[in-house]
Parts: sequence; C-alpha cells; structure tokens
Amino acid sequence: MAEAYVDVLSIGIIKSCLETKAALWLLLELAEGAEADSVWPSEEVMAYYCLKKRQMFTGSSVCELGGGMTCLAGLMIAVCADVKEVLLSDGNEKAIQNVRGVIEKNRQAGLFGSTDVSSRVVRWDSEVDVSALEGHFDVVMCADCLFLDQYRSSLVDALRRLLRPDGTALVFAPKRGDTLTEFCRLAERVGLFVCCYDNYDSHIWDLHLKMKTEGKDVYDENIHYPVLLTLTHRPSPGLL
Repeated sequence: MAEAYVDVLSIGIIKSCLETKAALWLLLELAEGAEADSVWPSEEVMAYYCLKKRQMFTGSSVCELGGGMTCLAGLMIAVCADVKEVLLSDGNEKAIQNVRGVIEKNRQAGLFGSTDVSSRVVRWDSEVDVSALEGHFDVVMCADCLFLDQYRSSLVDALRRLLRPDGTALVFAPKRGDTLTEFCRLAERVGLFVCCYDNYDSHIWDLHLKMKTEGKDVYDENIHYPVLLTLTHRPSPGLL
C-alpha cells in the first residue's frame, strides 16, 4: 500500500490499517478523545472501513463532508481505491487550507494516479455551496457530524442533494444520546432510506466488546463507538 502524507496523523495507521492490529489501535483510540485540530475517532474508523472495502468505490465519484483538518477517509480512498474523483470538504476555511497542503504533498508524490482529487469549503446550510454539487456523487461520507443541533437538518439536506439517484451516503457516528436517532428521523422524513449497523466489521466489533469489559473506566460506547448508517434514495440491498 502506498504511503500517504497527513500532517497531524502518525503514518503508521496508513501503512497498517488493513491489518488486525490497526483495528485495535483505532478502537483503543476511541477512549482517548480528540481535539478540534486532530483526527476524530469516528474518522479513523471510517478510514479503516473504507480501506477494507475499497473495491466498492471503484469508478465512483466520492465526497467527504465535514472532514476536518485531514479528511482522512476521503484521502485514503483517493490514494488506495480506483476512483474517478474525490472531493475533500469541510465548512472551515482553515481546515481546507490544511487539506490543500495534504493533497499537494500526495500529488507531488504521485499517489493519486489518474484520480481527480480536490478540496473546497462546503457549508451544509449554504445554498450556493450545496447547489454547486447537487446530484454529483456516487458516495458521500461523513464522520461524527450529527451532534450539532443547529446543523443536523442541513446535513441531511446536503446528503440528499449531493447524492446521485443510485448513490449511497456513509455516516459513522456515535449515538451521543438521541442525536443519531434524531438524524435518522430527519433523513427518513425527507424520503431517504436509512439502514443502521452496529456490527459492521468483525475486528472493530470484537474490540468494542472487549473495551466494554476491560476498558469500562475510560470507554463509553455512547460517545466513543461509531455506528454505521447508510442513506440512499432507494431501498438498499444491504451493507456494502
């Protein structure tokens, strides 16, 4: 696997995230918490999942929303999957400035091949930002973006509008009280089909169960364990 450059992340995860030991590192990280300028645990798990399932992205146009300072999952797809294009986005200009630097380092290293990789500020509540990308993507993904009450409905609308008719949104997020349930309710209200998966990867699930017993002093699944949601315009045949 090619090495990718991410300024705020240990390169070790990129080299080994398809190995079992990487799943352990990822899940243990769930109990650590994350600062605003680092990679969030749900983002790490989403990157791990997408790399394991990278064949499902072949030939696709992919967008990551709310990817923060690195857009790690989207970057990994750009490097390791045979995709048509990847757009890395966040609503914060400072974050996108950092992402542009990450993209440039990887481009200079020749890691993107023929994939068109770009970045831009995308604010979910901005009609200008969303309409410019409407109906463009086969896959739209985001990690731990559901907890902000004032933006939850805007995120649902952005996902709905950015997806092509046969596209799929991948959302990784902990339950955080009722926030995940409320997000699902809003998505179904606008006509999206929502599927929820607790056990979407055997390694992650086994380590989650282990942490519930051996790490319960620091591990709270309500805020640490990301559930996987898939959102589609049509009924989904099942987990990708």
